[in-house]
Amino acid sequence: MCTLEKPYNNIFVLTLTGDDEHRLNPTLIGSILSALRDAKEKATSGSVLITTSRGKFFSNGFDLAWARAAGSKPKAIERLHQMVELLKPVVAELISLPMPTVAAINGHAAAGGLILALSHDYVYMKRDRGVLYMSEVDIGLTIPDYFNALIRAKVGSPSARRDVLLRGAKVRGDEAVSMGIVEGAHDNEERLREATMNHGKQLASRKWDGVVYKEIRKRLYPELCVALGLGGAETDNNIFVLTLTGDDEHRLNPTLIGSILSALRDAKEQATSGSVLITTSRGKFFSNGLDLAWAQAAGSKPKAIERLYHMAELFKPVVAELISLPMPTIAAINGHAAAGGLILALSHDYVYMKRDRGVLYMSEVDLGLTIPDYVIALLRAKIGSPSARRDVLLRGAKVRGDEAVSMGIVEGAHDNEERLREATMSHGKQLGSRKWDGEVYKEIRKSLYPELCVVLGLGAAEVIAKL
Repeated sequence: MCTLEKPYNNIFVLTLTGDDEHRLNPTLIGSILSALRDAKEKATSGSVLITTSRGKFFSNGFDLAWARAAGSKPKAIERLHQMVELLKPVVAELISLPMPTVAAINGHAAAGGLILALSHDYVYMKRDRGVLYMSEVDIGLTIPDYFNALIRAKVGSPSARRDVLLRGAKVRGDEAVSMGIVEGAHDNEERLREATMNHGKQLASRKWDGVVYKEIRKRLYPELCVALGLGGAETDNNIFVLTLTGDDEHRLNPTLIGSILSALRDAKEQATSGSVLITTSRGKFFSNGLDLAWAQAAGSKPKAIERLYHMAELFKPVVAELISLPMPTIAAINGHAAAGGLILALSHDYVYMKRDRGVLYMSEVDLGLTIPDYVIALLRAKIGSPSARRDVLLRGAKVRGDEAVSMGIVEGAHDNEERLREATMSHGKQLGSRKWDGEVYKEIRKSLYPELCVVLGLGAAEVIAKL
C-alpha cells in the first residue's frame, strides 16, 4: 500500500509503505493511482510530488508470485497482462500530473518499478544500495509498448537504452548518473531524502501553473503520449472539442477508453465559467461500442467474457465523468453509434446526429448480452418515452436521424457533416455565452438524474454560487 502526505506547504510525498519488495499487484497499483488522483485534486500553483518507499526496495516490479498463484501458465500470463494494463493509467497519470514530479529511489528498482520511477520528471537514487534493472530479457518476457516508449523518452543515449533493455544491465548509482538515467546518486538514505526535498522546494518556489506545466510535459513526449492514449481536448475559446480520431470504428477498448477519460479530465482541469464540451469523431462511425474483437482475442469464451466485463467497468468512469463535468456537453454523432458508442453519446446533455448516415443501435438483445446497471439507468434517464426505450432495448431498433428526433433521443438531425458541425458549434457558443458557474451546473445535472448518480457512485455537493 502507499500513503500520501504533505509535510511542507505544496510538497506531496507519496510513500510505498512496508518492508517488502513493493511488488506491483492490483492492490498496490490501485493504491498508487488513488494517491496520484488525490494529489491532482488538491494541487495548486507550486505543487510538487515526491515519490519514495520504505525498506530495501523502491519496487521490484510486477508481482510474479500473484500471477503464478492463478494456477496455470495461461492464467498466470493473463494476470501478468492484467497488471501491465493496470499500471498504464499510473504512468499516464504521472505524465499528465499538473505539477513537477521527483522519484527518490532508496533501493532496488526493477522492471515495472523502474518504469514507475522513470515516469517522474526527475530521478535520484542511493549510491550505497540498489540497482536499476529491466529484468525482462533475463526472465523471457516481452516489453509493453508504453514501457519502450517511456524508456526512449527518458533515456537519451542509444547505448544506455541498449544496455538496459538488451543486456539486462544492473545499473548502480554513479553509472546511472553517467548514463543520464538519474539526476544524482547519494551516499545514504538521509542525503537522498535531503536532496530530493531540497529540489522539491526549489521547484515549488517557482509557483508554476500546473496545467501549463503538464501540457508542456505532454508535448515533450509525443510518442509516449500516443502509447498511453493521452489525448487532449482542443479549444475554441471556451469550447472544448473532443474528437475520436482515425477512420476505424472507434471501438471502446482499454486504450481508447483511457484516452477519452484523460481528455475529459484535461477539459475539467481547464474549465472556466462558460466552458462547453463538444464530442465528435472522424470517419463513418461515432463509436461501434465495446471492442468485441479484443475480448475474443483472449482465446476462450470465459476469458472473452472477463475482458468484456473489464471494459464495461473501465467505461463506467467515463460516463461518471461526463455526468459530473462542470460544463454543458454536446455529442455530435457523425456516423453509427452502437451499444457503448450510443451510451457515450447519451452521457452528454445534448445529442445531434446526421440524417444521411448513421444509426443509433443497442445491439445487446441481438448479440445475447445483458446490459450493465449503469447503462440501463442512463437510458431510463435520457429516453423519456417508455415505447422508445422498449424499442431501443427490447427490439434492437436501428434508429435513424428523423426517427431519433421524433422519439426524443436527439435534439436534431442534419443533412451532412458540415451542417452537423455548424449546428453543434452554434449551440455550443450559445451555451458558452451564458457563462454559467460550472460547479452549480454539474450539481443541478446530478440532481436531475438521481438513480443514475447512485449507480455511478456520484454523491452530491452543496454549492452556493457568488451573488
